[in-house]
Order: sequence, then structure tokens, then C-alpha cells
Amino acid sequence: MDRKINELGASILDRNISIMISEITKIDYSLRNKFIRVTQIVMLMGLDDDEDIDDFSDIDWALTPTERNKARNLRIDRK
Repeated sequence: MDRKINELGASILDRNISIMISEITKIDYSLRNKFIRVTQIVMLMGLDDDEDIDDFSDIDWALTPTERNKARNLRIDRK
């Protein structure tokens, strides 16, 4: 998915992924841990240009710093 999503697409993807995870984990909440990497990638794609990854120092990252930068740059409308 190299740079194939815009801000609106990231927002819709975030909503759809959240709904899917919510539905899947209704039966077994412990499955939520399996989706941590996906939710972090989608969250990073949805950040505005002026928001910095370092502002989220309280997050227990499942992604490496390289993966975080790559996820951050997936949007086509990123400056």
C-alpha cells in the first residue's frame, strides 16, 4: 500500500477496522491483542501533518520506529 490512501480514506479505514475488530472481539475479548499492530498502523496513517509520532510516547508500541515512519508516510496527501 505504498502511498495509496488520502486523509478521507484513512478516516474511513480507521472506522471500518474499528467496527470489524469490535465485532470479532465480542465473542473473545482477548483477541483484541492480535490487532494491535493493525490499529497502530491505521492510527499513524490518520495523523495530521503537524502531529508528531513522538507526542505519543505513552503508547506501548508494537511497531518498530522504521515501521512507524513507513505507516506514517502511506498517505498520498502527506507533505
